[in-house]
Amino acid sequence: MVLFQLNVKSAIHGIVSEGVGSVMVNNKVGISSGGRAANATDVWATPWDLIQWVEAEFGQLVLDAAANKENTKAPDYITPEQDALVTPWLTEYTPEGTTWCNPPYGRNAVKFVIRAIEQVNNGNCKRVVMLLASRTDTKMFQDHIFPNASRVHFVKGRLKFGGKGPANFPSVIVVFDKDHEGDAVWTFGKCEVKEEE
Repeated sequence: MVLFQLNVKSAIHGIVSEGVGSVMVNNKVGISSGGRAANATDVWATPWDLIQWVEAEFGQLVLDAAANKENTKAPDYITPEQDALVTPWLTEYTPEGTTWCNPPYGRNAVKFVIRAIEQVNNGNCKRVVMLLASRTDTKMFQDHIFPNASRVHFVKGRLKFGGKGPANFPSVIVVFDKDHEGDAVWTFGKCEVKEEE
């Protein structure tokens, strides 16, 4: 199933293929030149129990900045065809509400982080909450997240995305909030909504 229409040019083990849709892989070992499994995806549907925790912590989600009709977590959403990297993250509710973004993972994630920071700084969004792979050694974290985040929550354990088994990477919730001043708040733990007794 192709989730995004992409013009693809791929060179793996010296074999160049072009086309529209998913990357073709001629690889007996099953690992791409980037070190990821050949069937790896950068699209991971957010688990609903995580969304419940996010809304309990940061308020109701008013916009999902990286979604489609089948996996959106908010009433309004930006599709891949609309391209969240150029479409303003602005609705009637975003200047005072919470925008959610679980961007495609991989090399393009940093573009969504930069875009989230821009959308908060220009007033389109009061707050953007992002779900990212926890790769704190990357420039994305060191140059963009650490200097700009209001909160960084390291998720205990591995999330299970969209009916798949546990992720093969740790996850982190990163928040950019226009009302936050000072250093980021750092937290760690499970993302569970505690039932009132």
